[in-house]
Amino acid sequence: MVGIRLSITTKKSLRAYYKLFEITDAYGNRGDLTPFITGFLRIIRKSIIRVNDLLEEKQRELERYQELLKQIPLKDHASEMICLQLLQAALFSADGVTLSALESPIDKTSRTIREKILSLPEGLVLVNKTRRAHRYILNLKYFDKKCSSI
Repeated sequence: MVGIRLSITTKKSLRAYYKLFEITDAYGNRGDLTPFITGFLRIIRKSIIRVNDLLEEKQRELERYQELLKQIPLKDHASEMICLQLLQAALFSADGVTLSALESPIDKTSRTIREKILSLPEGLVLVNKTRRAHRYILNLKYFDKKCSSI
């Protein structure tokens, strides 16, 4: 995550990044890399702080939705586990989770998981069917609307 964020931070700090090269390349510095290294370490630190902030924000969201999830009447423990996994997919995944990826944490077959997803309240789960293996996430907007009325 830090590597990806470092790329974003470097792009946002492009002027400062190029200035570090300019300073390093200046005749008086004789190719001393110290200014570049210390400057780039500042960019790395900025990236790490941003990743930490983003993860703390996602942790708060996860805890909030877990509390809201308790307000939805679910049939069994497996359905609760599926919703928790789909919640994590909604918060932390770009495109969701496949049924086969749910098999291990839920300890059920894909067929059973599909059946349990179909038995969840209508609209709670979003399905991305653009790939051969469909991707599933919890519909957070619907989730918020339903839970605020409970």
